[in-house]
Amino acid sequence: MDYEISADDYFAIIPETVLYADISHIAVRIYGVLRRHADQTGSCHPGRARIAKLARTSSSSVDRAIQELVQQRFITVHHRRNPDNPQQMLSNRYVIHSTPPVYDDTPLPLVGTPPPASDEETKAIEPEPNNQFDEWWQIYPKKVNKQQALKAWKRHTKNIDPNDIIKATRKQIATPETPLSADHQYIPYPASWLNAGSYENDLPAQATEPARQYDQPTHHCDRCDGTRHIINTDEKGRSYAHPCPKCSDTL
Repeated sequence: MDYEISADDYFAIIPETVLYADISHIAVRIYGVLRRHADQTGSCHPGRARIAKLARTSSSSVDRAIQELVQQRFITVHHRRNPDNPQQMLSNRYVIHSTPPVYDDTPLPLVGTPPPASDEETKAIEPEPNNQFDEWWQIYPKKVNKQQALKAWKRHTKNIDPNDIIKATRKQIATPETPLSADHQYIPYPASWLNAGSYENDLPAQATEPARQYDQPTHHCDRCDGTRHIINTDEKGRSYAHPCPKCSDTL
């Protein structure tokens, strides 16, 4: 006997325009969650935590997926305020689209919601410029083939938090014996570094320095604090001890 869908079955219809769109699988799942909550007008307002729970993902992944859906114009997002307390923000209102509509940045009227404090808080969320790529590009030590790097950045940040990539880049630059702390000619091209997933590399273990005799003060000196040595650090984070010129006559 063939299985038939009954009224007791719960499901969400996902259009092929969404299913085959250039978006992450998390974005497709969250579209289904929102579609399942939507009323006959295609509107719903589930909380961020509920969306994350039903989609079995993190709240930060929800935020990224919502941005993907907004950029593809599969949903429109409107902010809501508590009618009794205009300073209190409520869960967002999501308007679901089966096909990308002609873009209109005029927000739909929200019944029972007072006028917000500013226009920026009510207009539909628009795609944000990829400012984080510019931040990462500024710190990457080898600036070659920027357009290829941008394409790789967009692919990887669909599923990876851009802040995690930026943090990993900073750490590898500051850590000896990593590709990003090597001589400039050996540093990988930006797109190659991203495509290799090098932001997930483990950092090399740092050797523990043995205790040094000059780490402990032996007398009073305002230059070396009585250690008879002054510690200098180079641009790669390596430390060097030099005799204190003020105490040199007692060394």
